[in-house]
Amino acid sequence: MKRPREKSKAEHDIPLHLHCVICGRPISIDKRFCSKACEEEESKRYKRQRRMWFTWMAIMIAIFIMIFIMPLLRPPR
Repeated sequence: MKRPREKSKAEHDIPLHLHCVICGRPISIDKRFCSKACEEEESKRYKRQRRMWFTWMAIMIAIFIMIFIMPLLRPPR
């Protein structure tokens, strides 16, 4: 049984492009987003992700303090 021949890049006739990181639409190579709405959505996602990272760091620091520092501050019995 023969394997199908793979098409070369020239046979595809698809112009060189990238895809929008939010919606996946094809865009030109010099852009990252297809529209202002997608750019704003990425900004919102970044801010949300950054806020979550800081929240988790605060929780981890609080747990560290409760486990390791608080017992040292208790008066001896």
